[in-house]
Amino acid sequence: MAKGKKLPAKKGSQGSTTPGGNPTAASRKRSSATGDGRFPIENKHQAESAIKLRGHASPEDQKKILRKAAKFDPEAAKKAREKDKDK
Repeated sequence: MAKGKKLPAKKGSQGSTTPGGNPTAASRKRSSATGDGRFPIENKHQAESAIKLRGHASPEDQKKILRKAAKFDPEAAKKAREKDKDK
């Protein structure tokens, strides 16, 4: 390849993930729903994962996670809030 020519990005790659698909440290710090690097949300897929895993957070952090996830997947966040109300 010629110098300076970039390789095509992998499908779904956003530049803020490692080749394995995990968020980089800088991405975690920037997009954390809780403010401490946990539950990074930058796209719909990460929002869905954070919604599924919100039970591992405190009740205050669960609200923060749903608030941030609603920006990327409002329907899933709405369903999760309704499910939480039933508890």
